[in-house]
Amino acid sequence: MEFLAFTISAAVLFIFFNLFYLIARIKDNYSVVDIAWGGGPAIVALTLFITYYFGEGVFYPAAAVLSLFIILWGGRLAGHIGARNAGKKEDFRYRAMRKNWGKRHYLHAYVKVYLGQAILSYILILPLVLSYHFGSETLSPLGFVLLVIGAVVWFIGFYFEAVSDAELSDFKANPKNRGKIIQSGLWRYTRHPNYFGETVLWWGIFIMSLAVLEIWMVAALVSPVLITLLLLFISGVPLLEKKYKDDPAYQAYAAKTSIFFPKKPRKLKSSKK
Repeated sequence: MEFLAFTISAAVLFIFFNLFYLIARIKDNYSVVDIAWGGGPAIVALTLFITYYFGEGVFYPAAAVLSLFIILWGGRLAGHIGARNAGKKEDFRYRAMRKNWGKRHYLHAYVKVYLGQAILSYILILPLVLSYHFGSETLSPLGFVLLVIGAVVWFIGFYFEAVSDAELSDFKANPKNRGKIIQSGLWRYTRHPNYFGETVLWWGIFIMSLAVLEIWMVAALVSPVLITLLLLFISGVPLLEKKYKDDPAYQAYAAKTSIFFPKKPRKLKSSKK
């Protein structure tokens, strides 16, 4: 099939997010979609590798590396969010949406949240899909260099996301920190190290996808641009900043800490009486 990678990816994401919507309805908790955000791409990456390697009998080095990295990212993220949300009430974001949508919240949630995230996930994994579509069984020297550069960028992003998530989990697990704002570790240099990390790692995936050395791979640029815009201006940073806008402790933290890009904390001028 000429568009095998595109078709398989769309089908897997559609089924996967519909399955999670059914789980959400049964649990009456739309927050489970957060698990699907990492799980969906990971399942697609695994499915594509199995389909091409075992079904089509071909091995594309660049595409295989992308599959591995997306499985590592998605598997870790889905597991982290699943453990974090286990036994907890619906996230504040979805409670607000449910309230705004009224009695027909189930229809709005299906279309705007679950199908919406399925579409966003499809756009996000375009570097992977295109890598399989234009895949080559050989890797040129330039392709190898791009793969290595992209991998380094990915590891930097993965480090920020994974380590900051672990730091926040440990911080919240300590009863002494109840009501406090984490300001240690990576959180000392940016207020959103996990979002910074996720953005960076997807830029790494895009760079790795260029190893295919096909001009149409530039279309994959929409993936890192999408995640950057989402996290910086729509669903990531803005929502959390709004949540803590009236928290004095957080505002004091914000006054000295970069909102996104890691920087050395600012020294605040002490007021003299």
